[in-house]
Amino acid sequence: MKWNKCNKRLLFNSLESPRKLRFGASCLYVPLTKTICAKLYNRRQARNRTYDLQQHAAVYDLAPKVGEQFDVSLLFVDRLDEWCVSTHRMYGYLSQRARMTGRFISEDDEWYMRESLRDIGINHCDLHSSNVGYINGFMVCIDFDAYSCKKTSSFRRKAG
Repeated sequence: MKWNKCNKRLLFNSLESPRKLRFGASCLYVPLTKTICAKLYNRRQARNRTYDLQQHAAVYDLAPKVGEQFDVSLLFVDRLDEWCVSTHRMYGYLSQRARMTGRFISEDDEWYMRESLRDIGINHCDLHSSNVGYINGFMVCIDFDAYSCKKTSSFRRKAG
């Protein structure tokens, strides 16, 4: 997944339709196509950390695959009492888009995902139906921010 003019245009078009956006504790989720989304963060450090954890879990098919990282300046126009125009730097990356079902996950599925992530060195403390999705019928974790998970001492890269 490459960050290119087409994806940039899709991002800007999606930001103009707030109904499509999802807000997390530290991430703005922006669907771009049926198979690709963008995840935006206020801080580069938060983006890099989340990207690293998701990329690691994706190697084990426990998370959506990640694409390129990007930085983008967004222009905000707001009117409370007076018109206010400001720019804000956002740090993002492209991600494979998982299908969200909105249904609750079973205790068994939650336990399986939590243990699978722990086996690869990620301790996730916020697994629930809004933090998992499905790709090709398989459950994947979609939330890797600092509020939800951290690396454990057994965090290791897959050989090969």
